[in-house]
Amino acid sequence: MSSLAKRTYVISDLHLGGVYPDAEAAAKGDRGFRICTNVPGLVRFVDALTARPRGGDGSPAIELIINGDLVDFLAESNSDGKGWSAFTHEPQEAVRKFEAIVERDRTFFDALARFLARGHRLVILLGNHDIELWLPPVRDALARAVGAHAGSDYVLVPGPEAYLVGDALIEHGNRYDRFNIVDHEKLSRASALQSRSQPTAPTVFDPPPGSRMVAEVINPIKTRFKFVDLLKPETGAVVPLLLTLAPSYRDVLGRVALIAAQARDAVKIAMGQETDRKHGSDISAMPTAGMGDMGSIGGDMGGMGGGFGSDISAPTTTDPAQAALDALLTETLAQDAGAVKTLVQAEAATPAIGSDISTFGDFVDRSVGMMKLLFADSDDDFSTRLDALFAAFKSLRDDRTFDETTETAKEYLDAATALARNGVKHVVFGHTHMPKRISLPSGGFYLNSGTWADVMAIPDGLLDGDRAQVLPRLKEFVQHLLTGDLTRYVPTRPTYVRLDVGPDAVVRDAALCRFTDDVAAEAV
Repeated sequence: MSSLAKRTYVISDLHLGGVYPDAEAAAKGDRGFRICTNVPGLVRFVDALTARPRGGDGSPAIELIINGDLVDFLAESNSDGKGWSAFTHEPQEAVRKFEAIVERDRTFFDALARFLARGHRLVILLGNHDIELWLPPVRDALARAVGAHAGSDYVLVPGPEAYLVGDALIEHGNRYDRFNIVDHEKLSRASALQSRSQPTAPTVFDPPPGSRMVAEVINPIKTRFKFVDLLKPETGAVVPLLLTLAPSYRDVLGRVALIAAQARDAVKIAMGQETDRKHGSDISAMPTAGMGDMGSIGGDMGGMGGGFGSDISAPTTTDPAQAALDALLTETLAQDAGAVKTLVQAEAATPAIGSDISTFGDFVDRSVGMMKLLFADSDDDFSTRLDALFAAFKSLRDDRTFDETTETAKEYLDAATALARNGVKHVVFGHTHMPKRISLPSGGFYLNSGTWADVMAIPDGLLDGDRAQVLPRLKEFVQHLLTGDLTRYVPTRPTYVRLDVGPDAVVRDAALCRFTDDVAAEAV
């Protein structure tokens, strides 16, 4: 007889969504518009859990928690063909997008239906890429897709709430990321209107700034550079550097600055403070301390120098976007003006490259930004820019982003430490795509379930050796990125958290695990 009452499995950040490539494109290594290419592995994982005893006969009950970003509405293009939406407020369009996702990956949703039919418990929490799931018509479509009915042990956790398993608290984690805080009060208002078949104008709910960033900036870039949302974090200095290093993106970079100001307001909303919404006039007051994917937009741009042909410390434009951009650059230059000397001229054919580019924020921000050095203006001759890339990558050698025992984004560990009290011992997040297991003062653990979507890694050995040895490897790496053939750089990392709960509702073991086809609960 088992000493456990329940065994809970937590996965997150599946990001099902985006079109697959056609057969011909796939044969050439094209990814389509996907960041999750491991749906067959997900099906095997769920089926492995489904095959377990239901519990009640001496075996533990089985619970599967999908901790946010089950699907990715931001990867679904609009039906009118005009790009993507940061939030799909129109119910029929939201249902259309969701059903398109389900149809592409029907095998996974069928696996969830088999899991429920077996009598196991399925719990789904919202993330920041799937907030449309809380709209009543989409909520109903989700229940149908997973085969939930009146007798099913199925829970869709209300938008802003966390979920408790014994003395472990589980939530997606985006509320600690200032670019991805969801205004659940307004989301509930939109949901209430739709439950009454009343119209919901786009002004009813403001999507998080990070969602706007993906829809307006990341996705258009992704149509050309498939790696842009595989390297993590996908934002922060990544986007500003990508845009700044292409002078033709100046207007888009202005929108980035406005989004940064809105992220500051999102923090104030979360703290119950008033906002002035005067974006562009006081963006210099924006916090520069990192908070998640987009949190380092100020500090990590601290190595960027230059301007737009005028004194950026004295903006002359009344355009809010350009004023915000001028203020943002002024702030960051004051912090670290000597790190990079990059001049952004609206009429320039190519950006100027500084001699020292080795101090840009964290490792992913630097690597994506430096990739853009090689891609700017469709220049086919990269040899003159490889030295700059080498300088940027030198500082990656000691990076610990992928270390499962270290949280390089301090705000998540701080949040977990604050939550682990009042009867909570363990805290489980997702959102960052980085699996973690770190001791907390509570005596428990902060765990991050990682992701089943693809995460791009800098290839082993790329940085080993001196400049003469590294440059040829860098050139080959860049050529693969240009062609979109990323297969060798995107290893499969299917991780999850397992919580073993005793009859006393105390978690006996909190493990970070990696799934294999042979074992469904293998500790890392």
